[in-house]
Amino acid sequence: MTLAGSNTGTPQVVKAGQTATYYVDVFYLGGTAATPINLSVLGTPSNSTPVFNPQPSFGSGTLTIGTDAATTPAGVYTLSLFGTNSSGLTHGNDTSLLAGTGPPSQPVQRVSVGSGGVQPTALSSVALGATTADGRYVVFSTTASNMSIGNNGNSEVFLRDLQA
Repeated sequence: MTLAGSNTGTPQVVKAGQTATYYVDVFYLGGTAATPINLSVLGTPSNSTPVFNPQPSFGSGTLTIGTDAATTPAGVYTLSLFGTNSSGLTHGNDTSLLAGTGPPSQPVQRVSVGSGGVQPTALSSVALGATTADGRYVVFSTTASNMSIGNNGNSEVFLRDLQA
């Protein structure tokens, strides 16, 4: 028996609260299986849920690893895939990486809005490094005519206080 993950070696990056899916192929050298193989995976993050479909398997399937937004720790995890037949013989030779990132420390919000929450009528942009270290202030630019009085389509720069 040889156990192979189709995307072995391809790291997946997921944010806490999301899922990663791996494709799994079980095939046998020199014949067919008399019994299905029970699949297992080692190395998953704590507070995550690995689910194989189908389980047990005679061939192709998926491994989905669900993470919890509040309790799955960020980090890089080496996953090891194993299969056990009805006789208790276990074989595994595939590994892959799962990189988990934590949830954002602050809620995601649109920064390019004017007074009263008015959204610009044209594209706006925030340059890399245009946010203060504490994340309170952000600078953005836009050509939207509804963001200030007298704008004739020229790009203007605005400072927004995200805590106001």
